[in-house]
Amino acid sequence: GQTAVIPMGPNYTGQYFFSLATNQILSSNSRFAYDLMFDCDADHFHIWLNTAKFMSVIRTTKTDLNSVTIQDTTGQPWYFETGDYNVDSNAIGQWYQSLTGQPASKGLVYVVSLGVDTDGNPLGTVKMQVNNFTGSEYSVTFEDFGNTQQHTITIPKDANHVYRYITFDNGGSVVDGIEPDKTLWDLCFTHYTVIFYEPYYLPYQVTGVLTNPTKVTVYVDSSVNYDSVRISDFAE
Repeated sequence: GQTAVIPMGPNYTGQYFFSLATNQILSSNSRFAYDLMFDCDADHFHIWLNTAKFMSVIRTTKTDLNSVTIQDTTGQPWYFETGDYNVDSNAIGQWYQSLTGQPASKGLVYVVSLGVDTDGNPLGTVKMQVNNFTGSEYSVTFEDFGNTQQHTITIPKDANHVYRYITFDNGGSVVDGIEPDKTLWDLCFTHYTVIFYEPYYLPYQVTGVLTNPTKVTVYVDSSVNYDSVRISDFAE
């Protein structure tokens, strides 16, 4: 048996990408280093919030970025990203009209909460539109509330990675170096968000382990002792 220690730190500010094959941390980054994740798979076009920051989003019905004000958030539901990155609970939802050819955007404006810092203080809010997907590239336009200066970020897909990442900081940019090659890493140790529904709706941050969705699946069994476990103990 082998043991691995992941140094999460007292405030759990790091994310660590780990290889079971080599028992090594392949890369690490601050969980505050990015805001959005974009699917790189050729047939997938989802956009995900950074669940490690406790981000959330309001889906407005407006298509004019300038016309959206903070008043448009009143009484509207905030959608949180869950750590399992399930398509059915994707916070932004289906931003495009159809997948005939390349995705054509609905042009809707999203109000995006950038989450909280380690002390629970808000990190700010932006409003954003997703533009049409063209030539294997995403594109988003955003601006800060109270500032009419708009910024556009172009995000090319990268077949070597699960996601591409962007930050809204300093006018916005693509953030490289977050995850290793998708064929190399198995687990990501990080903060992420879960939703409790009983006794009431409660988004909540936890620290745990996520898997590489392109190559790792997990079977859970609490009845078998670790030291005596065999493949035959698990159903197909």
